[in-house]
Amino acid sequence: LLVLRDNLNPGVVDDNSQDVSKIPSRKKWRVPETDGSLVAAAPQGKTPSGENRGNGVPYPKSQQKTPAFNGKKLREIFQLKRGSYADLPAAKISEMMHSNSLDNASTQSLLTVINGILDESIERKKGEIPHRVVYLLRKVVQEIERRLCIQAEHIRNQNTIIKTREEKYLSKIKALQVLVNGTNEENQMTVNLLQVVKEEKSQIEERQKLSEQNVVRLIKEKENAENMIASLKEEMEVMEKRNRLHEKNVVQLIEEKESDENMISSLKEKMEEMNSLHEQNVGRLIKEKEDGQNMISRLKEEMEEMNRLHDQNAHQLIKEKEDGQNMISSLKEEMEEMNRLHKQQLDQFEIKTKQMEEKLATKVKEFELHVLRSNMKIEEVETTYQQKSQLWNKKENIFHNYMNSQQLYVKGLNISSRSIKSDMYAFQMKWRDEMSNLGSNLKCLVDAADNYHKVLAENQKLFNEVQELRGNIRVYCRVRPFLPGQDKQSTTIDYIGESGELLISNPLKQGKDGQRMFKFNKVFSSFASQGTISL
Repeated sequence: LLVLRDNLNPGVVDDNSQDVSKIPSRKKWRVPETDGSLVAAAPQGKTPSGENRGNGVPYPKSQQKTPAFNGKKLREIFQLKRGSYADLPAAKISEMMHSNSLDNASTQSLLTVINGILDESIERKKGEIPHRVVYLLRKVVQEIERRLCIQAEHIRNQNTIIKTREEKYLSKIKALQVLVNGTNEENQMTVNLLQVVKEEKSQIEERQKLSEQNVVRLIKEKENAENMIASLKEEMEVMEKRNRLHEKNVVQLIEEKESDENMISSLKEKMEEMNSLHEQNVGRLIKEKEDGQNMISRLKEEMEEMNRLHDQNAHQLIKEKEDGQNMISSLKEEMEEMNRLHKQQLDQFEIKTKQMEEKLATKVKEFELHVLRSNMKIEEVETTYQQKSQLWNKKENIFHNYMNSQQLYVKGLNISSRSIKSDMYAFQMKWRDEMSNLGSNLKCLVDAADNYHKVLAENQKLFNEVQELRGNIRVYCRVRPFLPGQDKQSTTIDYIGESGELLISNPLKQGKDGQRMFKFNKVFSSFASQGTISL
């Protein structure tokens, strides 16, 4: 029986062989909680009829056939204490056999019945068990075997369902592959259209290059016109230099002789009028042609500098008054001639400037019209190109988003199929192990039932030896109460039984070494009074 316990539950706390022989009631047969794992793979809402939802044990019969009487009898049998299975009357056991109580019981409760019967067989003195209890044990084992067969059929049904699902997923994957091929063809068409757009873009760029060449040509013509204007300005500077020389002589003559102050004043007035006329002409030219403003401003600055130099040289000319008296008459004639020549040259210069301005104005207008036309064409081409590019960009974005979504969907399907396959493989391996373990356990139970009488005889001998070793000694145990100030929750006592069991737990250790069971004649709790102990 001890070997049977070790095979059914390897997690049972084992004491030394001597302790087992002396105190057989110290062991607790802990049945592994496998009921929850028996139907772990069954989907929600698809459990077979007659299956208990609390512990996962399938019932072949409907729950409508379980009256309150059978439940009461079942609870009475499962809540029996040790040594009371043999005392059950045959009528009660036969009534329980013919009813649906075993079919509606959980696997955990059936295993507790087996555990109780085995413990009772170990603790009995004579080593015999009535035939009705043996029949009850056999009936419980048959019920467990039947439930295992039902569970195996349920697993096979689940395997078929999963295979059908896998075939559906494969068909969906094939359809998606066909869609991907169609999208690849559409992608090729879009690439061809993009090439056409690129060719149109290259044509537009060539047109832009031609317009740029025209602009360069017009700029060169404008530069030639500016060069002509610069040459005319140089001629004006030569004339101004000559005028400056005459102005110097005039200023010297005016300052040398006081008698000629009136003549000098008249000459100054004439020079101012000429300067004013010259400035008016220059201003008109500046307004008509904006490019000549900087040059004219420079000329004005040079004129002012020359006037300043004239003022400085006036002091020197005053000293040479006497030498210039004879030259006044000749200078007057020369000044008149110079004024006449200067007027003729100014008239000619004005005519030339007007002609050049008209030519430049016509060329500038033509250039502006050509530039406006080219700009309009460029803008139209750019707008059409931008619209087409935006449309194709939108189409590309839509296509890429669709392809990405389809690829993600295909990847998700592949991942889900792989996960389902792995889960099914793990599920099958798990159930194979559990079925093999259950088969070995059932085989151990059958072997134990065959060798039942031999083990009872050995158990009787061991029990007699234990009684001889104990004699008439009685051992009592009292749990020390807590001292004032101690934490009442930090206790090591886990359980106190009515028949002298004491379970102590050690929080510093884990697993089997964390709990130990002791057996006394009687155990008093920490709340027991001194009077109850003395009695």
